[in-house]
Amino acid sequence: MPHTGEMFDTSLVIELLTEITKELECSDLLSVRRVNFCRRPYEVSKTLDVWLHMCRVYNDTSLIPKDHKAPPDTDNQAVLESWLDDKYFCDVRNCPE
Repeated sequence: MPHTGEMFDTSLVIELLTEITKELECSDLLSVRRVNFCRRPYEVSKTLDVWLHMCRVYNDTSLIPKDHKAPPDTDNQAVLESWLDDKYFCDVRNCPE
């Protein structure tokens, strides 16, 4: 949610996912796997590349709050995966029992 108090338009996320899915011809992109009550949608082949592309697009989008933008070093997949875990997915160790 932007700091201005306005609601963030989630249709942008859906639109980006749709376009990127078409580009990669990856029909299983939105598949999810349940891990101790955690849903981790990026655990599918090629999805880190998709997230990387999305995060780069997000960095150019002023609607996204600074604390939700990808780290500068998104070329490093380990850094990106860690950032995604911290920002958008619950850690297996912190999942509800």
